[in-house]
Amino acid sequence: MTTTRSVSVAQNQFKVVNLPNDAFWDRVEANDWEPETFQVIDRFLPAQGVFWDFGAYNGILSLYAATTARQVLAVEPDPSAIELLTANIALNPKVGQKIAFEPKAVSTSRVQFTLYARYAYGNSTSSLMERATDQLNSYQC
Repeated sequence: MTTTRSVSVAQNQFKVVNLPNDAFWDRVEANDWEPETFQVIDRFLPAQGVFWDFGAYNGILSLYAATTARQVLAVEPDPSAIELLTANIALNPKVGQKIAFEPKAVSTSRVQFTLYARYAYGNSTSSLMERATDQLNSYQC
């Protein structure tokens, strides 16, 4: 069963999808998940700027950046992460209205590529680099 919860990041509060047995949001709140990334956003994203989030995963960086940015452009090819991202955007309409989302990958040319899942899709470990244990799915970018 999927539930929602509130997550505090700096002085910002977000409502997010909380997956069973997933400690990700606890790590975010404890400043134990990519704290340097939030610091870079705070330092370099100008008020009313545009933020690009490639590999947007569940949308936490997009949501956070949207508290400052005029617009956020989020790109994510992982099908399970897409579900989390779109749900988290919808759960936060005030900042979500600033986020434009594309369920794609980005490339300099139109090619077919294979997206591999390290353990499972939707846990921020999908990659274009194959390992012997990866599950796979194919997406057009």
